[in-house]
Amino acid sequence: MEGKAILELEEVATNVKGPVLVTGASTGIGRCIAETLAGNGYLVYATARKKSDIQSLAAIKNIEPMKLDVTKQADVDRAVEEVRRRGKGLFGLVNVAGIGDIWPLCELEDEGLRRVFEVNVFGVHRVTRAMLPFLAEARGRIINISSIGGLIAYGMRGGYSMSKWSIESYSECLNQELERHGIRVSVVEPAYFRTKANEAATKLAMDRARSAKPVIMKTEIQDLVRDLPRISENWQKRNTPEKVAAAVLALLRSEKPRSRCLVSTTKEQFLEPIDALIGRAVDINVDDEFSLSQAEMHSVLDRMWDKTRTHT
Repeated sequence: MEGKAILELEEVATNVKGPVLVTGASTGIGRCIAETLAGNGYLVYATARKKSDIQSLAAIKNIEPMKLDVTKQADVDRAVEEVRRRGKGLFGLVNVAGIGDIWPLCELEDEGLRRVFEVNVFGVHRVTRAMLPFLAEARGRIINISSIGGLIAYGMRGGYSMSKWSIESYSECLNQELERHGIRVSVVEPAYFRTKANEAATKLAMDRARSAKPVIMKTEIQDLVRDLPRISENWQKRNTPEKVAAAVLALLRSEKPRSRCLVSTTKEQFLEPIDALIGRAVDINVDDEFSLSQAEMHSVLDRMWDKTRTHT
């Protein structure tokens, strides 16, 4: 047992290449990621907005909290100075900070849509761009937390899905651009895990409903409000996000990290986006002058399968 423990310590020491900054670390997925990385030997710069959350994070070994609201450039600038002042550089950036939204997309006013994108998209870009000099120096890692909602379009959650689809594209583009600088970008897509963002989205929907003036979806909004308690109860039954944190840890440790990682707890959850993605490919192929036969579609799948296996 003693020899095994020594080997495990050596493995941790080998894989830890520098500090990791985790946004949105106050609760849920972000908190779990911060604690998991800290427990595996990483120095974690864990960010939160509230003083109470910062104090709570400060009590955890290997975690150095920072105050950061990703929607405020001044906060981001201070975080950059904090990383520079601490003098240890930055190997990893895990963009977790995000918010949910439940509301019919066609009834979502500009302000509501901007609110989601300001946190889930512009916040990610704001922090990423600011931390790039440190990450380039370390030839480090960027991991963006998306969602199964970034692979599947969900009615009544259109604003949220739009923001996560943006993160999918953002991460792919960034990976292409930054690979020559030694920075690898991955996106993690959690499927149906319990988070505080779900609770906040439920409360926001209830608040909106009190003053809503629907354009065409009055009945649908009434149905949504009636279903919200059940939706909230179901969210409370979801799995806690340890599996998501384990995926982030594996990506940070890998010399050849995957570009994307869907994290689910059941086979049914895993198949849901696979069906959606293949369905889109089949839909594109219908009634076009260049349409492929079924056999040709199978050959494309075989080619992509071989290509993926070659690069992992």
